[in-house]
Amino acid sequence: MKTTLKLLTLLVAMMTIGSCTMEIDDNQVYRNIVYFIDGEEHHETLTTEGEWDQLLDKLLDYTVDGSTVVFYNADLQSAKASATKKDVTFSTRDRKQMKDWCKKMEKEGMTVTITYDRRSGEWTGTANKSKNN
Repeated sequence: MKTTLKLLTLLVAMMTIGSCTMEIDDNQVYRNIVYFIDGEEHHETLTTEGEWDQLLDKLLDYTVDGSTVVFYNADLQSAKASATKKDVTFSTRDRKQMKDWCKKMEKEGMTVTITYDRRSGEWTGTANKSKNN
């Protein structure tokens, strides 16, 4: 009984020390983004909203240069994927609107394909719940 009590006391002390020294940043998020540029696979682990914003800018730049971009959050996709393949399509000339739509689709666990039409200056995004790749 004494040994069990000592171990329990030690465990509580260690947990107390650990909780005092561990800092948690509420603004920190984790995203495991898998993306394809013209079929070439890339992976990014992002820990802030700023990094996610920068990656979306980079992906949109690739589309302006004529590439097709496909991306998904590997963690959310496996957690939220469903058997239904309902496509969601969005088009805009406004970069911020396109980024906002991409963020919304990523949060929903969707696979997103983005293209850009130079003639119209318009991005088109198509999202669905199944992996395209």
